[in-house]
Amino acid sequence: MGNQTKSPSSRSHTLRACLECRRTQSNCDGARPVCGICLHEKGLSRCWLRSPRRRRQVNGNLAAGGAVVPGDGVLQSTESIHAAGDGRDQQSPRQNISTASPQTYASSPRRLRKTAAPPSRGNFEDRNPADGQSGVDTDRSNVRNDTFQIPHSTAMHLIHLFFEKIQPWMPMFHRPGFLKFCGQRLNACDEDALRGLDLEERLLFLAIFAMSARFSTSNATSETKAPDRGERFATLAKKTYDVARDELEPSLTFLQGCVLLAFYYYTSGLCAQGWVIVGVCARMSYALGLHEIDGAEHDGDGDPTALEWDPIEVERRRRTWWLVWELDCFGSTVLQRPFAIDQRRWAVRLPMSDGAWFGGRLEHCELLTWEPGQIWRALVGMGSHDERACFLVANVLLSLVVDRCQQKKGIALEEKITLENDVNCVLLALPPAFDLTTQSPMFDNTSFGRCNWIIGTHLLLAASACLAAGIKVWDGSSPQLQSNGLNHMLRLATVIRNWSPDYISLAHPFLAYALAPILGSEPPSVRSSPPYPSFYNLATLVQRRFAEKWKVGDIAIDIGALREKTDTAPSETCPDLRDSDLTKQYPLYFSSFYKPHDPASPDDEALSKDCRPSTCSTQALAVVAPYSSLLDCSYTT
Repeated sequence: MGNQTKSPSSRSHTLRACLECRRTQSNCDGARPVCGICLHEKGLSRCWLRSPRRRRQVNGNLAAGGAVVPGDGVLQSTESIHAAGDGRDQQSPRQNISTASPQTYASSPRRLRKTAAPPSRGNFEDRNPADGQSGVDTDRSNVRNDTFQIPHSTAMHLIHLFFEKIQPWMPMFHRPGFLKFCGQRLNACDEDALRGLDLEERLLFLAIFAMSARFSTSNATSETKAPDRGERFATLAKKTYDVARDELEPSLTFLQGCVLLAFYYYTSGLCAQGWVIVGVCARMSYALGLHEIDGAEHDGDGDPTALEWDPIEVERRRRTWWLVWELDCFGSTVLQRPFAIDQRRWAVRLPMSDGAWFGGRLEHCELLTWEPGQIWRALVGMGSHDERACFLVANVLLSLVVDRCQQKKGIALEEKITLENDVNCVLLALPPAFDLTTQSPMFDNTSFGRCNWIIGTHLLLAASACLAAGIKVWDGSSPQLQSNGLNHMLRLATVIRNWSPDYISLAHPFLAYALAPILGSEPPSVRSSPPYPSFYNLATLVQRRFAEKWKVGDIAIDIGALREKTDTAPSETCPDLRDSDLTKQYPLYFSSFYKPHDPASPDDEALSKDCRPSTCSTQALAVVAPYSSLLDCSYTT
């Protein structure tokens, strides 16, 4: 529904700020058709209001044309389009739960925290407000006029694929409670399982389908490469996201849908679209108070209502926060940019094991100390089934190392030594199941998730050790890698030898990039040694396994191949390598060309080279202030 202007005499008693005043966070006087600030300071003749945020139902179903129906138990595309039925309004108040009930995944709290500033809705470029508002109305109209149908059997097939293939490395949902929620919310008596869902629920399911479709054995998708099979669902999820961003308050279900969509984009290659959505996820997490979910218990400064929540709900929020942090950490690390989440200002415990969460058993989870020399303490006393928590500790250590690598002036020698020692401290503090020298992980269809966490933890620690050795110190001395370059390769080979090839593609896709810091960072003496080609081929074959299901595998292979060229052809003599899209999109791996804050380093153009024309609304992108330079491009599937 579009906004309508009002005369000063007819405006409501509750004055609402116009879009321009919201963008600049000015004190709008609420006058219409133009407020005082827009009239006198901006020179505008008219103000525009944003439609009141409220829960909406979409009469009809989203699609880009055609329906999805099962054929012999598989996905099959048809040309039939059925009329959409009426939606039904449903509003679930927040309530405490003591069991894994479907209400856990129903509508989450709608109100913003009083301390949270209202999100900006303006653009970063000068434009006519009327044009922006018209664009939003057009997007809404297009969404409502589209139709999309997916039968209940197909929807449940993709949901079960998600829990079998995706949930092991992205443990977001409480499986028993979520399956009950699906049984109540998905329409089993209609040709369209998504009919009547709220916007946030529709986004959640479409994003789930986009992630799990790559593992479908459908005859209709057999001619499509596995990494591309979720593009249709991702496109529809993005359309839903555009409308939901304008109409919905932050909620946990909405946030989880955004997290899934962001993971889809990031596992398809870094792009502006994913970067912006991750920023939205970070700010929405702050608005929901996820950053202080354990603060009240720890120091009394967190959300006091968190103490009243059921442990199952607390863990759901805790896991969502860690996934948002993973997205922010990954993008900022690879792009060598500041983190959106301030590690010093949040108190969230490590997640408990799946067995404890699904069984309703409350386990004590540690709070991390984000200081060099202290990270390993969170592992002391950790149970043998907390592989995911150990992986997060290794990821936190890697983020600290990367942060120090980006310091222009370097760090103190003592801090560098501490970080190098932290890698060994974490290795020594890991549970016995992580010891690869005495026993190999036993991979099978039930244990591959835990085993992949073990392998992933060692890969991150190997990358941390390699990067820590290259950190610049204050005296400007060059890091000495000659003495330990071969050791990094030997450690990598030991980890890969314990990795079952059949389960590599079911591990965290970001691990495909974890091999790159080790490959290509060795000194010439190591590169010229006879064993080096075998190390390189071993890592490349692992990345090819990832490429079977994830686009990041092919990208990681290309990065490794280009790094080999950069060593034999320096940038001064081969400028075409410096202009390569990969060197600009992934500056972490090409430090010989660019430094993090060098004036010659790539800007947001790095993302635009990989982006196709955007279908998302400018207003949806404009919510993330630090990412204003990305407005000239985005990515759609």
